[in-house]
Amino acid sequence: MPQVLCMDPVEVDIPAKRKKQQELRSYLDSQVASKLSLKATREANFKPFLEYQTATLRAGAASEQARLEFLADQKKAYKQDLDRQAEEDRRRREMAKAKERMGTTTSSSVNAFTGRELPFDLVPTPQMGTLGVKIG
Repeated sequence: MPQVLCMDPVEVDIPAKRKKQQELRSYLDSQVASKLSLKATREANFKPFLEYQTATLRAGAASEQARLEFLADQKKAYKQDLDRQAEEDRRRREMAKAKERMGTTTSSSVNAFTGRELPFDLVPTPQMGTLGVKIG
């Protein structure tokens, strides 16, 4: 009769369990490696987009700064123009008041009654006579 070696059932299961654990470990390692490679690929694909977005934002900020500087220059030029016009109007009013104080003459282009400039000079000619204008 052949002799049967009796092995403990726990001892028989140990190599099978080790083999199963090794297969599971290699499967999990491959899953982790694929996840890491997928993450690296996503980051590599996202990097140019991120650089483009950053460059676009910087260009937008630069153009906004240029626009604000342009508007500030326009505002400054507009204020200078208004100041110049106000000074010119003040000077014209002073000249009109001075002419009004001196009295009207026929060669004056400023109406003595209103102090406004007339679009023409009053110059008497023999053909038109005085037309009611006092010369003197």
